[in-house]
Amino acid sequence: MPQQISDPLESLLRQADAAAGPELGEDLPQRLRQMARRARRIRLSVGAMAASIVLAGGLIWLFSVNGPSGPGAHEQTANVVEANDADELAALRVEIERLDAEVASLSAAVRRMRELEADYQQLHELRRELARLDISDKIAREVDEAVFIMIYDADRRLKEGQKKSAEDIYRDVIRLFPRNRWAKVAREKLAKI
Repeated sequence: MPQQISDPLESLLRQADAAAGPELGEDLPQRLRQMARRARRIRLSVGAMAASIVLAGGLIWLFSVNGPSGPGAHEQTANVVEANDADELAALRVEIERLDAEVASLSAAVRRMRELEADYQQLHELRRELARLDISDKIAREVDEAVFIMIYDADRRLKEGQKKSAEDIYRDVIRLFPRNRWAKVAREKLAKI
């Protein structure tokens, strides 16, 4: 049975993951850990390569100072070291290009997640504003209904001969709710009395 998601942001992120497809799906944390391990291995291999380059350079220097004698001994050692270095550099370039592409992909995913988070925040603010507007509209309707009841009560009293009481209610409507549509009605009724 699937677990109910109570956090709207988590739900939104899960939807974004699902929409992104298998490339950015639910295995993203596992892929990030794998990338970290791979980056660590690359750092170690780059360090090992740097050490081997330094060692090779030291050997070249050592052979050039005390090296084997004979025609072409120095050139032969230098050619072997240069070939190994070139192969290692080419392999590193390929790995760096692949990692750059993966970083670009993850950066795009992070950017999209930030956009989704901003959209979620805006949606949250709009919902809060809508709730506030719904409340103010409801209050306005309730006030309008209350003022109508006051006018209705004043009209009833006027019909029953309670002129003074009806006039007081009309004046209260005008004084308490001057911008309400029923205030205009109250003014008209007072003018007729």
